[in-house]
Amino acid sequence: MLSESRWVYNKKEGLKWVIFPAFIGFVIIMIYQLMIYFNLPTELSMVIIFLTWAWLFDGTHSFATYTRTYFDKSYYKNNKGFLLKSLLLPFLFLFILSCTSDDLTERSEKNENLTLNKSNTVSTIDPPPNLPNDFLWGINGHPAKYDGGVYLTSRGLQKTLIKEHQFDIYRISLGIKADGSLRFDSDEIAYNDYLNSFADMPDLKVLCVPLVHHLIDYSPSATQAQNYIKGKTLGEGFMKTTNNRFKYVGLGNEIVLWDDLLINNPPTYGVNSSDYNISKLNKAAAFLRGMQYAFDNEPNGPETVLLTTRTKFYFIEHMVNEGVNFDIMGYHMYTKQEQNGEYITLNTPLNHLGGQTILGYIENNMPPKDVWITEAGLDGGANTPAQQKEQSEIADLLIKELSGTSKVKAYFHYELLDNYQNVITQRYYGIMDWNASTGVYEHKPISETLKFRIEENKRGYQNYIYSLYQNVAGRNPSALENDYLTNVSQLSATDDFTSSVNTIMYNEGYREFVRYNMEFLIDRVNYTSDINFLENQMQNNILNRENIIKYFCASNAFWLLSNQDNETFVERLFEKLLDNVNPSSQDVRYYLNQLNSGESRLNVVIEFMESEKYIRKFIRDQYIDLLDRNLDNDSPSEDFWYTEMTTKQQTQNEVIKHLLKTKGYWILSNIKGYERNNSPFTYYN
Repeated sequence: MLSESRWVYNKKEGLKWVIFPAFIGFVIIMIYQLMIYFNLPTELSMVIIFLTWAWLFDGTHSFATYTRTYFDKSYYKNNKGFLLKSLLLPFLFLFILSCTSDDLTERSEKNENLTLNKSNTVSTIDPPPNLPNDFLWGINGHPAKYDGGVYLTSRGLQKTLIKEHQFDIYRISLGIKADGSLRFDSDEIAYNDYLNSFADMPDLKVLCVPLVHHLIDYSPSATQAQNYIKGKTLGEGFMKTTNNRFKYVGLGNEIVLWDDLLINNPPTYGVNSSDYNISKLNKAAAFLRGMQYAFDNEPNGPETVLLTTRTKFYFIEHMVNEGVNFDIMGYHMYTKQEQNGEYITLNTPLNHLGGQTILGYIENNMPPKDVWITEAGLDGGANTPAQQKEQSEIADLLIKELSGTSKVKAYFHYELLDNYQNVITQRYYGIMDWNASTGVYEHKPISETLKFRIEENKRGYQNYIYSLYQNVAGRNPSALENDYLTNVSQLSATDDFTSSVNTIMYNEGYREFVRYNMEFLIDRVNYTSDINFLENQMQNNILNRENIIKYFCASNAFWLLSNQDNETFVERLFEKLLDNVNPSSQDVRYYLNQLNSGESRLNVVIEFMESEKYIRKFIRDQYIDLLDRNLDNDSPSEDFWYTEMTTKQQTQNEVIKHLLKTKGYWILSNIKGYERNNSPFTYYN
C-alpha cells in the first residue's frame, strides 16, 4: 500500500493531477474528432475508446493507480512500454488528423451525397436511359370486379394521378362474358361510363384486357374449331360493347398460367414445348386466333397485345406458329430478393435461357414484334417504409435496364392504387398508399421515382439545356429558337455535357457575366463596345471571372461611386462582394489602414477577393443559384471547394462548370422542367 506521506501536497504533485487528466482528455477528444471525420457510429467510437484505454493501461490497473504513478520515475523504469505508449499515442492521432484535407473532405462529400437527390454534387450526370422516341409510359388500373365498385367511384382520383405522373397509357382489366358483354359487380352504366371517361382523356391511350381464361374450353371433348368460334364470338361482341373505342386490346391476361397449360411436375420454366400440355395449348391458340380475327375484321380495329410472364416464352412461339397474328408481345416482370441476397432482373443471366438474360432472350429469340413490359414491380408489393424504398429502387433498376433495347417500347408499372379490398394478393402493389374506405392516399417513394424518370425520358435534354440558358446566359430560351434546338439535338446525340456547358458559356455566358457585373458594380448599362472587348478577352482565356470583378472594382467608375473616399470604397466592397451592408468596424479598419498607408485600390481588391469570407460566400452562392441548396455550416462540400480554390488554384469558372455537370444539377433541371408544365414536384428520394 502506498505511503500517505507521498501525498503531501506540493506544486509538483499538483501538476501531476493537471497533466494526466489533460492527457486522457486529449485522447478522448482525438477519438471524438476521428468519429466526426469518418462519420463513425457512436457505438463504434465507444469501442475504440475502450480498446485504447485497455492498450494504454494494460486493462489491469485502476485510474487511481496510474494517477499516482504517472510521474513516479521508478515506475517508468519497470514499465517502459507505458511511457512509450504515452508519448506515441498523441503523435499517432496527430498523424491521422494531418492526412490531406482533400482525402477527408472527399470521403465526407461522398457520404453526404450517396442518395439520388438534388444535393448530389459529386457524382457526374448519368445520361437518361436510352429509350425509343415513341416509348410509352404506362400504369395498371385494377379490374372493377375485384374491388366491389370502389375503383369505379375513384376515377377522378385516378385521372388526376395519371395526369400528374404523365402516363401515356392506362391498362385496365375487364371482366367479360362469352358474348363479349361486360361482366361486372356493380351498375353496368357506371362501368361503361368509367371506361369511356378514360377513353375521352386527351393524350391518354387505354389498353383494355378482357379476362378470357375462364371461357376457353380445355375439356377433352372440346375441339379447336369450337374454341375458335367462341373466341370470334367474344371478340365481335366486345367490339360492339366498347364501340371500338380503344386502340389497344389484350388477348387475355397470363393465360399461360391457367388451367394446367404447363406441366408443373416437376416445375418447368416454360421455355421448351415439352414444358406444356400441347393439346390444351392448341385449344387456347384457337380461341385467341378467333378473337384476333374479330379484331382484324373490324375497320380501324385495335392493336392486340399477347401477354406472357417469367420465362414462359414458348407460349408466345406456339401462338405465332398457330396463326395468332397479335401485334405486340406483352411481358410481366416481378422480382424479389433471392436467398443469396440478389434480385433476378431483366439483365440477370439465367441457366435455363442458355446463359442469356430475359432482355437478351427477348431480343434474340422472340418474334420480330414490339415488346411491352405490361406489368412490373416488386413481388408482393410494398407496405412498410423499407418495402416502399425497395419498391422504388427496383422500379428504377428495371427502367435503367431497358436502356438500349431495340424491341421494348413500353413500361407499365403495377399498379396505380393500393387495393385494400383484395387483402391477400393485390393490397400493397400501388404506387399510391390508398385506403379505399376512407379515400385517404399518400405518395409512396416510387411515385416520385416514376414521375422523375418519365419527365427525364420525355424532356430531359431539353430541360437541362433550358436550365443552362437560365443559369449561364441569364435568359429563358424560346422553345423554337435555332440555337436552343441545336444544343438539345447535339446533347441528346452525344451525351457530351461538357461540350454543352462550354458552348453556351462561350456563346452567351461570358457576355452575360460582363454585362451583369458592369451594371451591378459600376452602374453602367449598354456599354456595348466595352462588353464586346471584355467578352472577347474571356473567350480567348486572357481574362477570367476574377479578373473582370477586380477590373471593375479597381476602376475609376467604382471609385467615383464610392465618393472618392477610402472608407466608402471599403464599405462598398463589402456591400457588393459580400452582400454585407453593415460590416464590422474592425473589418473595415483593416482594409482602410492599407489604403491610408498608400496601398493601391487594386491590391486591396485582390486581397479582399482572396479572403476566406469572399471565397466561401462565392461557393455558397453557387450552390444556391445552381443547385437550389443551402450549405450547412462546416459543410464538407464548402470545405472541399475552398481547399480546391486556395491550394489548387481552381477558378470560379471551373467550380461553376463542375457544378453544372453534376447529377444534382441534372435532377434539379428536370424537376424545374416538370414544374413549368405541371404541379409542384416533390422528390422523395
